[in-house]
Amino acid sequence: MPKFEPIAPDNIPGVDYYLEVLKEPGVFEYGGYHFKPYRRYGKGEIKRRLEGDSRKLRMVTDYVLRNIRSDFALGISSYDWGKTDYSHEKFYAASGNSNVDIFQCVENGNLYVPHENELFQYKEPPQRAKSAQKKSPLTEEIKRGKQKMAEADAQRRNTPKKHRGGEDIGG
Repeated sequence: MPKFEPIAPDNIPGVDYYLEVLKEPGVFEYGGYHFKPYRRYGKGEIKRRLEGDSRKLRMVTDYVLRNIRSDFALGISSYDWGKTDYSHEKFYAASGNSNVDIFQCVENGNLYVPHENELFQYKEPPQRAKSAQKKSPLTEEIKRGKQKMAEADAQRRNTPKKHRGGEDIGG
């Protein structure tokens, strides 16, 4: 039977990174995991104008809710499925009363949002680059129309003017 030899801590892959992250300011422990402040919700991330909505602004809990989910593997919840008891107030107290809305778990790299009864996993919505944003068909049609008008105008300027008799008047 082979003899088990423990791995020295300095030979474990990723340990150096993990130890460095734990030294960063703001990193705290809660429920057996380490978290660091990630960011606040951005302007318009909670309140945003919805397409086709007759109301000017609406609290978009739907927007936030589609980006969060329960993390049963982490298990930080006050519900019966929770592995570790959770309190919103205690979580923020452990964070040093941080003013951020989203935290990153050092152990698994996932983002989390503290709520009343559990720590929800947060999925960052994809950001589109401005150049990759799709232009509306109307905008494209207007652009093509302007190009055609500019080409026709340039062609008209370059053609010599003719008199009714067919003689060139001069440019």
